[in-house]
Amino acid sequence: MAIIIKRVDSCVEDDVQNGVMCGGCGIGTTKHTEPTPCRCGKTMEPFTFDFSRRIPGYVLIRCDCGKKIECSGFTNTCSCGRAYNWNGDELAPSDQWGEETGEYRSECYLGGSAFEQTAEQNVGYI
Repeated sequence: MAIIIKRVDSCVEDDVQNGVMCGGCGIGTTKHTEPTPCRCGKTMEPFTFDFSRRIPGYVLIRCDCGKKIECSGFTNTCSCGRAYNWNGDELAPSDQWGEETGEYRSECYLGGSAFEQTAEQNVGYI
């Protein structure tokens, strides 16, 4: 069983800057803060730009083999072959994926020959 070393919650990085924006063509800049003539003929007026962004969280775990794995995506695979979800929980081996739902292994990987065969068999059922 993997051991959780660190859990980092998602956060928002605030980045608000003052500038000017043209109401006519939508061009804006943070180089000026006073009304400025725009190349479209209108005036760029003071505007507040919000460049804030969400930084996703992650879980850092120690795999059973001893290596550290940062779990931030849907599937996070260690070089030893074990796979973990975004929360650090170990997943079943990939050859068992789809077993409970009746899917073919290749359907779990964005297409493949079994996917195409199944699609051909199901024509008319959709």
